[in-house]
Amino acid sequence: MAIQIGAKLDSGFDNPLGMLKDCHRRIEQFLEILCLVAERAAGSLTIQETEAVQSAIRYFVEGGTRDNRR
Repeated sequence: MAIQIGAKLDSGFDNPLGMLKDCHRRIEQFLEILCLVAERAAGSLTIQETEAVQSAIRYFVEGGTRDNRR
């Protein structure tokens, strides 16, 4: 399942444990992407691998603050 930064959250403030679970799921998915790219990369990255890494980094830089403001 692709993750879109800034997408509508599955859970809202009326379900704080659901929000926490959703956040942790996204973190796990982005960490998995980073691990897969690191394992497969042979010196240089493909365009798809580069985009995946950039998306993961963008999530960790921007995603958390966006999730907290909703």
